[in-house]
Amino acid sequence: MFFWKCPEYNIVTSEKELEPLLFELKDAIANKLPISIDVETTGPFKKSGLDPYNGWLLGISFCTSTDKGYYIPLAHTKNGKRIENQLTLETVRNNLNPILSTNGLYIGHNIKFDYKFLLKSKIELFPRCWCTNNAAKMVYGDKTKKTALKTIISNYVDIPHGIVKTFDSATEDDTAETNPIDMAVYAINDVIFTYYLYKSLKPEIDKNYYKLFYEAESPLLPLLAQIEIRGTEIDVDYYKNIKKPAEEQRKELKKFFKSNFGITATSNPQVAKLFNSMKIPLLSTKSGATSVGVESLNKALSKYNKETNEYKLISKILDLRQIEKALTSYVNKFPKIAEQIHKKDKIHYILHTDFNQIISSGRMSASPSLQTLTREGPIDIRKGFIPREGYCFVEGDWSSNEYRLVTIVSKDPVLREMYINDPLGADIHSLTAKELGIERQDGKTVNFALIYGATEYAISTQLGCSKEEAKEFIKKYFNTYKGVAEWITREKNNIRKNRYTSTLFGRRRYLREDVFYGMEKFWIYDAEVRALINHIIQGTAADLLKFAMVNISKKFAIQNLDAYIVTTSHDSITSENTQPKEVKQIMKEVMEVTIDGIFMPVDIEVRNSFSKE
Repeated sequence: MFFWKCPEYNIVTSEKELEPLLFELKDAIANKLPISIDVETTGPFKKSGLDPYNGWLLGISFCTSTDKGYYIPLAHTKNGKRIENQLTLETVRNNLNPILSTNGLYIGHNIKFDYKFLLKSKIELFPRCWCTNNAAKMVYGDKTKKTALKTIISNYVDIPHGIVKTFDSATEDDTAETNPIDMAVYAINDVIFTYYLYKSLKPEIDKNYYKLFYEAESPLLPLLAQIEIRGTEIDVDYYKNIKKPAEEQRKELKKFFKSNFGITATSNPQVAKLFNSMKIPLLSTKSGATSVGVESLNKALSKYNKETNEYKLISKILDLRQIEKALTSYVNKFPKIAEQIHKKDKIHYILHTDFNQIISSGRMSASPSLQTLTREGPIDIRKGFIPREGYCFVEGDWSSNEYRLVTIVSKDPVLREMYINDPLGADIHSLTAKELGIERQDGKTVNFALIYGATEYAISTQLGCSKEEAKEFIKKYFNTYKGVAEWITREKNNIRKNRYTSTLFGRRRYLREDVFYGMEKFWIYDAEVRALINHIIQGTAADLLKFAMVNISKKFAIQNLDAYIVTTSHDSITSENTQPKEVKQIMKEVMEVTIDGIFMPVDIEVRNSFSKE
């Protein structure tokens, strides 16, 4: 543990006072020392201060050691007027850019936020970043979700309570915006804390996560910032045109159920009561209640002929659910939150998303999410995302990569033979269906359910069969794929011994600290174990995706292509570009890898929207 040493606080209010900082920045870069950086921001509304598209820089803080820090106030105001003795953004930009843009290692806690604000302010950091928040999440491996700087710094540095409280004084009210001195103390402590955290976490990152952190997570960070700032254009007219008919259809569906059955179709209990009275076979929730979720309704739908009343009613409920989701989550929302850019006498709407780089599985999440856009009933949401004028989209999509990864980690001989003998046409779901004597869709259900630890009860509810039949399916499955059964047993024993699992690239996910072996008879332990085994597959897929994004982007730059990654889902990468032939070749080269003899094929398509139609 480090012991807190009170640093020297420097407020930069003139070009002369800026000179020592410039010297220290140059010296740090020359000696390959990290530079800790943090931005303070504000905006016309409180939320806008966290939004680089509406907010602006209030000030910037730096340190190159734990002994001394600098704060440059830029836009502090009092009574609506700019406070004197502050450098202009232009002056700071002209002095910093020749230094920061050419080289350096930049550290920060959630540094993607700082990187984006600086880019929007035309202050360019050399794109080599070290995020202490990402590092903490890797080291903790989901032991805790609390990795805020103020929360975890005391694990590594013995800091007086009064120093930690400087965070509160600057963030709980607006006084710091009118008092640069208050903000300087907070901002400099922020970069000093981050520097301490970097020194604390770096040895463990270097020892246990070197390749993953330095070849995937760190170079991905500035790439994600650039993806987010570039954004994706949406066709607002398309959403306007589909809105009215969708609203009319929603109205008609609600009216149909009200007039014919006397129920509110958006009420789950009322729908469940109606379908139970019709003896429609629905799944149950964990508590035993009737489920009218999408999975349950789709499963029930498959039991009926399209001409039956039951099929028509279930379809109408599904259509209503999809229309509701499409309107509230996408059609009404996207045009309102998109940035408006005036160009060539036309308003272009650019939607910016914000990626959460590291969550428990290693997968990324995003807000608003472009990763799960689908056709919602009659509405194809993806069709509203269009390339800029003169560009097209190229999407590279891994084909059934999860079961290929199961084959790699389990070394199951049946799976290996199938994928090695037929690397492009192998169909695991048809093979399982044949072995179990069921339909292909049910084979797919069993495949994914069992590798992630589903029970007899879960299988029986998902397939709509008895527990005895489910038990027989499980027995046949593991007799067919003995290597998968042995792998799952090994991993369960590993979890008992080490309390974590790892991806092929070493990303760990730990058993939660409040879950212990005495709980093995309870569902919570079982659920956590399933999540950890799931992590091996989905986490490895996430690692592969991140390596691919970084390497594709590097090749775009090396070949000087007019090409940009604009979004990603869990198993695909989409580029916006003017050179689809070259982009397709790069995606094929990077994404189509062979691991332990198992080929990972990629489907690549050129499109004029996100839609696959």
